[in-house]
Amino acid sequence: MTSTPPPSTAPTPTPFSLVENQKQATAMYDGMAEQYSSMMDGELSKRLYTHFLPLFNRLVDPTLPVVDVGCGTGECLQILTSLSPTRPLYGVDPSEGMVAVAKKKLKNAQFFEGFASSLPTLPCGEGGLGGILSTFVIHHLMTEELAPTFVNWASHLRPNGTLLLASWIGDGSDMDYGEFASYKAVQHPLQNILSALDQANLKVETQEITEDAEFGMSYVTLVILKK
Repeated sequence: MTSTPPPSTAPTPTPFSLVENQKQATAMYDGMAEQYSSMMDGELSKRLYTHFLPLFNRLVDPTLPVVDVGCGTGECLQILTSLSPTRPLYGVDPSEGMVAVAKKKLKNAQFFEGFASSLPTLPCGEGGLGGILSTFVIHHLMTEELAPTFVNWASHLRPNGTLLLASWIGDGSDMDYGEFASYKAVQHPLQNILSALDQANLKVETQEITEDAEFGMSYVTLVILKK
C-alpha cells in the first residue's frame, strides 16, 4: 500500500500589500537619511539639477508655490531657494528621518508627511500650486498607481501649472536594492509613464533620456504642463 504523504507545512506566502511596501521603503530611508544627504551632494552637478531645475524655476511664476513630492533631504528645494528666495516652498515625504535632515537645511520651506500617491492638504489649497517637482520617486509606485497619482497631482496644480518629473525607466522589472532593502520598486517603461500622464491631462513639453553609468540604469526627465 502506498502511504499518503503528509500535508505540506510550507508557510503560505504573504500577499503583496501596497501599504506594507510603502512602510518598508519609508523605514529604509529613515535609517539612511544622513547617508542619503551625503550621497546627494555628489549628484548635484548632473544636468537634471543644473539645467532642468533652473528651467522649471523660470517656467513657474516666482510668486506661486511649488511642492517637491518625495523631497528627501531637501537638495532640490535648496536649489529652488537659491533661485527664487521668496517663493513659497513645500516638501512632502513619508520619511521622518529624511524630513528632519531637510528641515536643518531649509528654514523657509514647510514640510508635510505624506506619500506621493496622494498629496496632503497644502496651505495654498487644492489647485493652488504653480509647480510640482518630483525626482526619482515614482519607481516606488506600482503600475496601477501611476495614473491615479498623476490625476491627484494635477488636481493640485493651477491651470497651465508645470510639473518637472524625473524617473528611472526600464522594462517594468523590479529594481534591485541589494542588501539595502527587500521592498518592491519598479523600473517603469517610459510608455507607461507617458500614458498615465495623458490620462491625467498632463502634456509633455520636453523629454530627455539619460544613461546613468554610476547606477547602471536610465532615467527620463520630463517637463510637463497641465492641459
